[in-house]
Amino acid sequence: MRKGLLAALVTSAVLLPAATALGGACIDPTIAVSPSGGATAGQTVTVVGFNFWPSASVEVRYGPSFGYQVANPETNAAGAFTTTFVMLDIDPGSYPVLAISSTAPECNAHKILELLAPTTTTTTLPPPTTTTTAAPASTTTTTPGSSTTAAASSTSTSLEGGETTTATSVAPTTLATATPQESTTSPTTVVGAIDVEGSEAQSTGNAIFLALLLVVFLGLSVTGGVWLERSVLSKRR
Repeated sequence: MRKGLLAALVTSAVLLPAATALGGACIDPTIAVSPSGGATAGQTVTVVGFNFWPSASVEVRYGPSFGYQVANPETNAAGAFTTTFVMLDIDPGSYPVLAISSTAPECNAHKILELLAPTTTTTTLPPPTTTTTAAPASTTTTTPGSSTTAAASSTSTSLEGGETTTATSVAPTTLATATPQESTTSPTTVVGAIDVEGSEAQSTGNAIFLALLLVVFLGLSVTGGVWLERSVLSKRR
């Protein structure tokens, strides 16, 4: 835009003396439009003109076939003007901006200005958030003497034709809670147990003593027999 305006100013500086010499004639009128790349409906557009008839009215038109008058500025003594207009709300497309002198219709200039389609803003909403609240864990209180049944699972795996088959069986398991009971052992029961143990020890000692006596008796018997046999043999001789 700045380069266009600079070129227009240079052209004006060159042609203004010639226009003055010819009595203010309209020679090579030009206009510059900003923004030059196009505008949307409702946006403000600036139009600058040079080398028009000095001190004359200029009609600025825009749209299909120059159908809408959008501004009506006055030129200065040098035949230049600056004006603005609001972009029309019509179908988007390329339309000419025409500046024509009211004094001499042949003194005119135009530029093509794009009417842009309105910008559509798409807002993507985040996916809904699902919140899962776990139920509180249940607490089971078992009183003494009651039983609780829990499930016990077992898993077996067999290979059939290269395939793995897994079977799971669930069998109920009964957990029994016995009522705690206090046991009291009377002194008599303890004494009786001690007496039984003493009797068993005494019986064992008696058996050992009798076995020893039997061994001694057998030894004496064998010794006596041998002695008698020798005495008989001695007497026969």
